[in-house]
Amino acid sequence: MSFEQELRLARLRGSSLRLTLPVLLLAILAAAETYLLPKFTETWMVNTSYAVGGILAFFFWFLPALRFIGSGVDVTTVRVSIRSGLFGRVRQSVALEDIKGLERSGGVITLQLRGLEPELRLPRLAKAKVAAAELERLLGRK
Repeated sequence: MSFEQELRLARLRGSSLRLTLPVLLLAILAAAETYLLPKFTETWMVNTSYAVGGILAFFFWFLPALRFIGSGVDVTTVRVSIRSGLFGRVRQSVALEDIKGLERSGGVITLQLRGLEPELRLPRLAKAKVAAAELERLLGRK
């Protein structure tokens, strides 16, 4: 067991295209609210419209945005760590020594591992080609 210092080399995020649908839904919701609010005559209708709009925005825009911000891949001198879930609470980590190789198909990088788990898929990354080249360079250096 070595006690070398662990330095973060890169923090990779997923592709921002994953936020296209939530932002589009938020724009549609805002347009619908803008169109419908002047048509309501009573206060309870306006309040209900705001409540429904707020709940829809929370579930279909805010939560996906939090999930996107909290997820990512950290590459250090010792390991590769994957954060996912709401606020990045779910973590998977694999030592660089346990990685046999990697393959890239599309935007997804798959790490072949030694040991019990045969492979580990990294989430779809923004610049997967560059990330795969850097990971191969890092693994070749060991």
